[in-house]
Amino acid sequence: MHKSQTIRMLAMILLIAGSACRLPSQSRGSGSKNCTKTDQKNTLDEPINDKNTLDVPDWKTAHKIPHQKKPLSIISAKRLAKEQAILAKLKPTIDDHGDFFQFVFNSEIQSQAKLIMAGPVDTPYEGALFHFDYLFPSDFPHQPPLAYFRTKHRSVEPQYHGRVSPNLYQDGKVCLSMYGTWGKSTWAPSIRLEGQIQSLRSESFRKNPLESEPGKSGNKKKDADYAQKIRSRVEEHYILKNIEKPDPDFKDVTKHYYCLHGPKILQRMKADQSKFYPRVEQALAKLCRS
Repeated sequence: MHKSQTIRMLAMILLIAGSACRLPSQSRGSGSKNCTKTDQKNTLDEPINDKNTLDVPDWKTAHKIPHQKKPLSIISAKRLAKEQAILAKLKPTIDDHGDFFQFVFNSEIQSQAKLIMAGPVDTPYEGALFHFDYLFPSDFPHQPPLAYFRTKHRSVEPQYHGRVSPNLYQDGKVCLSMYGTWGKSTWAPSIRLEGQIQSLRSESFRKNPLESEPGKSGNKKKDADYAQKIRSRVEEHYILKNIEKPDPDFKDVTKHYYCLHGPKILQRMKADQSKFYPRVEQALAKLCRS
């Protein structure tokens, strides 16, 4: 088989719509480091804005990481095809409240993908859906993918105080040593997509969010106050906004998720005496009638 035929076959393999999967139970890591600097080149050093986004034909919203001109190598294409096959074999579990995720590859640009992920149960992130854009470099898996967090809020508060998670910056940067965006990179070519998603969830969406900010956790009142602050931000921007205006690329998934898990979400909000309870209840009713 000629080299050109091999490349075309790999391209066809990579044309998929996505896989909804279950993750193992959330693991307790040693904690991520404060994301203030990096010694890696493969990072999002410049703020990403609408001027350098790429409109993708089969996506309704622009991908936030600029498209690379260099195509994927044959090794990279084979690896991504294998990753997709692994994800496809996992049991679809939108029914699983805190374990749900869907990783969707672009059918026209093989190196681009999007991720939607549910917040873990019994954390300030429960009931929320979070969105990420991914770009796989031409020499993947020798280099880690770039990840971009699609934030739904803006805050003038400094440093981690204004974020929904200390690891997720408002300019989109995902701060994890696994991706080489803090300290010494822990990336290894053997790390699978499933493992990356598991690490992203367990390190960014903790029960005590302040544990992700080294040296800041340890005072029970301070930890609890910060967790409550994060919960309020999550309810307003990552539950209510998702229900009122679902991401166009995940509209059906979002509706299914919230109409299925809405009662549990409302039950927790009511028990917490959340000020957003009436608006979320109203928005849920409207979404599930449509």
